[in-house]
Amino acid sequence: MKFSEVKNKLEKMKFKEDSIYSKIKELIVSGEILHSPIYSDELARKLTDATLKKIKSLVVATYMKPFIKAGIVKTESINNKRIWYGSWIKFDKEILSYEFPFPNELIKKLGKKFETDIKELQLVWNRSGNCTAFLLRRIIEKAIYFAFAKQGMIDKLKDPSNPSKLVGLEKMINIAEKEYAKDGTPFLVSKTAEHLKRIKFLGDTSAHNFLTNVYPKQIQIEINFIITALDELSSKL
Repeated sequence: MKFSEVKNKLEKMKFKEDSIYSKIKELIVSGEILHSPIYSDELARKLTDATLKKIKSLVVATYMKPFIKAGIVKTESINNKRIWYGSWIKFDKEILSYEFPFPNELIKKLGKKFETDIKELQLVWNRSGNCTAFLLRRIIEKAIYFAFAKQGMIDKLKDPSNPSKLVGLEKMINIAEKEYAKDGTPFLVSKTAEHLKRIKFLGDTSAHNFLTNVYPKQIQIEINFIITALDELSSKL
């Protein structure tokens, strides 16, 4: 089904003004929801933000019923999690079978400083390789910075030729591999540091090389090392 057909169907659907159903209709037409697959909890958050009413993930299915019946919305269960998407988009079940990989314990360790970064990463995980690579590069650089700051060692990351600036990410990784925190442990172990340079490369590719793309499967190969690196750094925060 083409999106033009979906819009025609939506125009014929009548809901009470200012109802959650009418807001869902509006969000679909505007492209805010269901133009890419979305988990129930993410969809509930979007609806809560749009309606200013607390909507829990458990009731999302109720609000989706008329749109499913009309053939506008489709749903799948992946890894026991419900996913929603528009009938006009191509659904890649294989890609979405890879759940968001950051353990809750790690997210808690990273804390409020990384709250926005994690939320944005959840939105693009396995949907946009370019955005994911860029965000992971940002999170790694941020984690190194705050780990050194917390340990009172921020000067170690300053550019010797221009102390008002920090060195680039590759040098940050090298420094983190060589320097030890107050507890006597390295900021990053050597094997972890080596693999971090790969995600730096993917992040740089996404930001600067418009002739090619980063694909989700490239990131999936590296993600366990990224999680390990962030776990090592979070212990210094």
